[in-house]
Order: sequence, then C-alpha cells, then structure tokens
Amino acid sequence: MRNLLTLIALLSGLNSSTYASLGENKFLLGSYAAHTRIECELPQNSVIENVYKTDNGNYISCNNVDSFNETLSEVTALVPDGPEVSLYVEKRNSNASFDMGRIIRIPIQMVFNGKYGNFYHGSYMGVHTVLAHEYGHAIFSERIKKYDFYKDIQELAHRSSSYELAIQDAYAKGNPNNIVEFYRQQIKNLFEKRKNDKQFQKVRKITGAYNEFFADVVAVVAKNDKSAVMMALYYDEMNDQQYQMVQARQFANNSLDMQGSYMNVVHTKFAPARRFVGESLWPTNSDEAKTLIDKTFEAVVIEIQKQLKKEEMDNSKVLNKSLIETLKKLYNIENAKE
Repeated sequence: MRNLLTLIALLSGLNSSTYASLGENKFLLGSYAAHTRIECELPQNSVIENVYKTDNGNYISCNNVDSFNETLSEVTALVPDGPEVSLYVEKRNSNASFDMGRIIRIPIQMVFNGKYGNFYHGSYMGVHTVLAHEYGHAIFSERIKKYDFYKDIQELAHRSSSYELAIQDAYAKGNPNNIVEFYRQQIKNLFEKRKNDKQFQKVRKITGAYNEFFADVVAVVAKNDKSAVMMALYYDEMNDQQYQMVQARQFANNSLDMQGSYMNVVHTKFAPARRFVGESLWPTNSDEAKTLIDKTFEAVVIEIQKQLKKEEMDNSKVLNKSLIETLKKLYNIENAKE
C-alpha cells in the first residue's frame, strides 16, 4: 500500500552513558538507540521496507528516499528476486554496511579523512554505487541461504535484524513493559553465539571475499560502469597503498601487478577476477547483465564449496585462478584473457 508523505519522530536517541553500559561490542552499538522513522510514498514493488534517520538534524527527505529507491530499482530490474531491506540512513560516514540480515546502513554523504586531517566529500553517485553494492550483499545472503553451510548463519542474522527493527517499533509505542531491554538481551545473545561458533567463523571467513566480489559485480553492472566502485571510494590525497586498494575494486584494465597487499584483503582479494570479468564477460545489454550476475553467483558458490572441504583456505593466487576457470566453464569459453 502506498504511504502518505509523513515524518514520524520517534523518541530521542539514548545518551552516551547508556552506550557505556553496553560493553565494547561495536556490533551492538547501533542496535539500541531510538531513531526517526521516515515514511514516504513509494511504488508497491519497492524493496524498501523501512527507512530510519539515525542522526540528529534535517538531512534526509523523501526526495533522498526516492533516489535510494531508484538505485535499488536499477538492481532489481536485473535481479527480480531481490529481498526487502530496511535502510538506516546516517548524515555522513566513510563507510556503509549490510548486517547479513535485513538492514543496510548508508550515509547521505560519504566523507573521507585525508592524511593531513582534511575531509573529502564523496560524490552523489558514489553513495548510490555503495548502496547498490550493499544491496548486492543482501541478494547474496538471500540466495545462499538455501545451502546447508549458510542456512544457520542466515537464520541468526535475520533474527538479529528482526530484533533491531522490533526495538524501533517498541520505541514508537512507548516501550511497553520495557520490552526494548528484552530485545537488547536477545541481540547480545546472538552476538555471543556467532562470536563463539567456530563453524560460523570458518564459513564467514571463507565466504567473505566471494561475497564482496559478487556485491561489486552487482554494483558495477547495475551502474553499467566498470570503475563505479573504485570512483565511489576514491578521494584526493590517497597514499599509494590506499590508491591500490581502490584500484583493486576496478573491473577495467589498470596498472596493478596483482602482487600487492590488496591480494590478502577481503574486499580486494579477487582483483584479478574483477579484471577478467571486465575484459572478457562485460555485458552489452540487460539480458547479458542478468546472466553475469547469475553466473557469478553460481561460480562463487562452487568455489566456496571447494574451500569448505579443505583444512586451510587456498592463497589468493590459487583462489583467483580457480574462480576464473569456473567462470570460463560456466560461459563455455576457453581462451579469454585473465
């Protein structure tokens, strides 16, 4: 049902002494404060379930929500089975995240710290590329939950997200019977369960880089720009290592020798595979774009299952070679560039 354009202010945020009582688990800090819920008129097929403003000030309007919805619609045009998500919108940040369940945290403006203390503002399009990337994680989680090795992880993540959203609903109703405290404790319990579960940690470690690779594919294909993720993260005054890190997110040809420290970082481990996709599999129309997303997901699942059978995860060179070979097989190609 289409909602009327309204702004519903929930209770004010909790003070710093409340945060101090929560311990040092950063995972929990965003789960406790009451936020402002933004309700806007959106199409019936929108995948945006809720929008919350997490900071003080009038920095978000329904125009912003509409633009976020347009970006997500670009993705769902290629991935019709994309899940519903809730957006927690910050005023500014240098990062965004998906909680593996139902919540994307995204800033209105990306802000980066320079080495001399200067602040650099990211572009409008950069924020939307980052949103497409985070929604790529949501698609990954939705699709991979049918596999036994990920089913429990997905179930725990969804429960945690549901409790976070329930906290906001409880605040809106005046927190009857202090139900928020119950939800807080459930989130803590889930966090401890995930932290202490060795199998959970193993699966998350193995899937992490593949998840990032898939999410980058979704973002650059949705934006039809091989350099979209790189440019979303780039700012002036980057040092050489930082610049290599963002170059490693690029699907176009670049100057990287594929030997740097970025080969051991979760977001950039599959730099060679990104280059291969950009040079050999880049889509020229929407049907090819859909195929690339589907085959990329199929390939990463095959590769994850290979790694789960091993005592130790292969090094990045072996991982990239294997992923590229799997993509070639799925596309029935032999002599493509790597």
